[in-house]
Amino acid sequence: MPTYKQSAITAKEGINFVRSVVESGGSLFLKIEQENDLGIDAILEFIEDGHPLNKQIAIQVKSGASYYTPEAKECAFPIGTHRTYWSHTRYQFSGSFTYLRYKRPIGSISSITSKKTQRLK
Repeated sequence: MPTYKQSAITAKEGINFVRSVVESGGSLFLKIEQENDLGIDAILEFIEDGHPLNKQIAIQVKSGASYYTPEAKECAFPIGTHRTYWSHTRYQFSGSFTYLRYKRPIGSISSITSKKTQRLK
């Protein structure tokens, strides 16, 4: 019998949380479906006073306790081969870490500095 893993639920909750924050601010959250996901989960299109600002960023959303170390107050995730892809995308890239226990984003990254793991304090 197939199973639906908790990690899939957590990932969707993280995406939906970021979507709600972006859309409640009046901007657009353009989700990239998993079968088309090469390391970017969504494109954010910024809107101000109902008008597009012609500014977009690509984001990768990571959710759940496995990406957060409370003692160090640090978020980290392995970036592996995504580094090259992210650094060459036409969009500015940002990462978002959402630990839903706190019901708020707990960090973000805006540059890619490590070949193996991106950390945020």
